Amino acid sequence: MEKVKWGILGTANIAEKALIPSIIKAENAELYAIAGRKSEKVDIFEKLFNPVKSYYSYDEILNDKDIDIIYNPLPDGLHKEWTIKALNKGKNVLCEKPLGLNFEEDKEMFEAAEKNGKILMEAFAYKYNPIIKGIKKIIDEGKIGKIKSINSSFSFNLKKRRPKDIRFVKKLGGGAIYDLGCYTTHVSRLLLDKEPVNASGIMETTGKNGVDLTSTVILEFPDNIVSNFQLSFDRESKVFLEVCGTDGAIFTEYPFNSSGKIFFELKKIDKKYITEKTYFNVVDNYLFEVQELSKAVLKENAELVTKEDSLNNAKALDLIFNSLRKKQI
Repeated sequence: MEKVKWGILGTANIAEKALIPSIIKAENAELYAIAGRKSEKVDIFEKLFNPVKSYYSYDEILNDKDIDIIYNPLPDGLHKEWTIKALNKGKNVLCEKPLGLNFEEDKEMFEAAEKNGKILMEAFAYKYNPIIKGIKKIIDEGKIGKIKSINSSFSFNLKKRRPKDIRFVKKLGGGAIYDLGCYTTHVSRLLLDKEPVNASGIMETTGKNGVDLTSTVILEFPDNIVSNFQLSFDRESKVFLEVCGTDGAIFTEYPFNSSGKIFFELKKIDKKYITEKTYFNVVDNYLFEVQELSKAVLKENAELVTKEDSLNNAKALDLIFNSLRKKQI
């Protein structure tokens, strides 16, 4: 089988723990090169993963003509600069979420992709999660009636775990809304097949550097549907997704990139109150992501996160920020 050559731009934790292992497992992908600005970290990656080539600068890896896809897991504030540079060097790009810091950045990045005839995809690996596909199927089949609300939470105590994490640096695109809110916003849009028309809520900042730590967001959709979600970097872990309809509800604690034996719970009244659990053995959402983008580069049919999807998610995040910045506490 023909394999697509992948290059890794940076030595981020998600590259080490998720993407690179998935590239190695994928039948149609090859870990070809890694690059980093810290030689000691590049050396660690080299020993762990044995790439064909290693580079100690980002420009060097972009100049390697053998690479087909660049994976960009750099801090959010560097996504636009290095993604556009990679596209201009003739590389396809998988860029971590959120793609840019606003709609205009996303638009510039896609314009560069189109100018160079290359694929740019935002890395929403959770989209390939069988749980999400299963929930979407139940909604589309009308098994819980008309959707009235989506409730979700994505929080963990990053302040305790990694107090010097780059996600606390404003100029690098830090904050819980960018890092976690992109997920809760995206899954709401995905399940509803609708775009939000209004946003409200409260955003708490660190005060000194203005990075949001905890927020409560209300997204209003057409047909009087509401998505409520809580995001936090300074609260204990709480992750769940609940979709409520006129005839039932679906609940899961595993909506985003979970693996192993996981489930969602369907609750509804059908003569009597019933609860059904549907289990999935999820191996690796990141593997699906790698395989699908590799298929697209090989000109095969593939399921991608589309340009339209990414631009609409950026618009929704802009809507949230524009509303919540007026109500910072």
